This record gives sequence, C-alpha cells and structure tokens, in this order.
Amino acid sequence: TTSPNSLPSEKNNMTGAGTQTSALSIGGTESGNPGLTTVETWNGSWTSAPTLTYGRAYTAGFGASNTNALVAGGEYPGSNYNYVETFNGTWSNAPTLNTGRAQLAAAGTTSAGLVFGGTGSPFSSATETWDGVSWTTSGASLADARRKLAGAGSSTAAFAAGGYNTQSATEEWSAGSSTVTFAS
Repeated sequence: TTSPNSLPSEKNNMTGAGTQTSALSIGGTESGNPGLTTVETWNGSWTSAPTLTYGRAYTAGFGASNTNALVAGGEYPGSNYNYVETFNGTWSNAPTLNTGRAQLAAAGTTSAGLVFGGTGSPFSSATETWDGVSWTTSGASLADARRKLAGAGSSTAAFAAGGYNTQSATEEWSAGSSTVTFAS
C-alpha cells in the first residue's frame, strides 16, 4: 500500500533541502539506475520538479525551501563529481567544488554554506565554504576524515556526526570573527 504522501517513485541515496513544509528530494538511485536526475518538490504532497542537469547520487544539499536550494558533489559509477547546481524553480550550473567527492555532508543556505567530508582516499576531511558566488577550501578540515556522515546547521555554526570510518565521531564547526575551527 502506498501512502498519498509517499515519493512518486522508489529511490534512495538522494539528498534533500528545505523544511518540513517546503522541501526537495534531489537525485539518488533506484533499481537499475545508478544516478537519477529526478527531483520532487514537497508542500504537503510530492510533485515532480525540473530535473538535474547531471544524474548522480550521494550528493549534499542545502537550502531554505522547495524554491531555493543547492546540490553539490555526488557520484555516478566510477566518478566522483565536483558539479554544483542551484535551484530557484529551475536548475542552473554553479561554480564547481574544488574537490570532487560523494557521500559528503552540508549545512547552510544558498547564500552561505559548507560542504565537508565524503569520499577520498578512501575518506575525505576536506571542508569548503560557499559565499553564494564561489567555493573556498577551508583551512579548518574535519578532524576525522569520513564519508556517509550527517551535517546540519549554518555556515557559521555547523555540526558533523557519524559517518563511515568514525561512526561515533561528532564535530562542531564554528566560524567566529577571527577563528574557524572543526573540533571534536
């Protein structure tokens, strides 16, 4: 039985952005398709939205609603992407990440955000900041390199938890007027 509030199709390994009343489900995988371009918008029920330019899974996303979001990184079998797309009703290519990776985490809004961790050799501790225009590699990386982690918060106060390689690690990102740290 399918609930009227279920996604229109089965998928996993996607990312999301928004709030409980205005959100997006972005990309992912489904049986036989390793990198989806499909996007759904939520406002009490799911409807199809414009598709991504690049099909991929294991991305990171952030944004304030189903009309204002950013999706970064991801993978399609054999490739870690540095692609970034922004959404304001349609998807547009944005400046790419400095380090292509998948299974990363994110925090923030489309005008100020962070991505951190992800795939690397085999794990990444890299952190990049977004100012609404470009990405900058941060001098403050995760203390524990990992992928498949969770992220939440803003560009000045974020949280990283769990992940493959250090399942119980928790770190906080703090960007004050003169210091930026990731500390466990």
